[in-house]
Amino acid sequence: MKHLFKKVSKKTVFIIVLSVFTISLSAQENNTEAYEKAKQEITQTFGTFPSFFDAFPKYALHGAWQSFKELQAPASISPKNRELIGLGVASQIPCDYCVYFHTESAKAFGATDEEIKEAVAYGALVRHWSTVIHGAQVDFEEFKKGDYNMFDAFPKYALSGAEQAYNELQGPGSIETKNRELIGLAVSSQIPCNYCVWSHVSTLKAEGATDEEIKEAVAYGALVRHWSTVIHGAQTDLDEFKKEFDGMLKYMLAQAKAK
Repeated sequence: MKHLFKKVSKKTVFIIVLSVFTISLSAQENNTEAYEKAKQEITQTFGTFPSFFDAFPKYALHGAWQSFKELQAPASISPKNRELIGLGVASQIPCDYCVYFHTESAKAFGATDEEIKEAVAYGALVRHWSTVIHGAQVDFEEFKKGDYNMFDAFPKYALSGAEQAYNELQGPGSIETKNRELIGLAVSSQIPCNYCVWSHVSTLKAEGATDEEIKEAVAYGALVRHWSTVIHGAQTDLDEFKKEFDGMLKYMLAQAKAK
């Protein structure tokens, strides 16, 4: 009986191992097919296969491309404002690659130099006050009650300048309030800063932002951080990246003009 049990056990183990091996081979074939499909779509979109996609694991490229592609599609936030969100996030990561990518993209969608400066400055402002509030170890529940004054946590000798800088960046400027707050939300979501997220979401709702716009801003901030990590991890040469992106942008603009 024991002998029979051993034979059955060995046969069962062999069948399980064989099944796992077969599934693994099938998955590899599917991954290869999905990778080639994604690579083809990427090349058709940009006129080349960009180095930052080449730096991503082949078996997972299809999903990464799908996510990237869908977040670039027409949605609740206009392309120009989406790129300004990306620029605000990229500037305070900081990521030189992403700053160049989103600056040039924002310009291609009609952003002015003043709008670009404002997006960067507002990203800096959010990071600045996030640092101050976290350093003060403010109780989050107390913060949400609205009684907390963040200026109380700032050194008195420099307070007047800090207050002036904060108030002036609240506008009016070239970027309307709602879009400025979407930049603030994206920046604060990936710092991450719970105080800032709560504050910007509250202001956005008061400004009439939809739930979809709020989700999009957060998702786009996450996307920028994601690809910044990939590009830095690949130790990509910045000058080569700029040349590559210039070619991509030229190709995409030509394609858009031809349609």
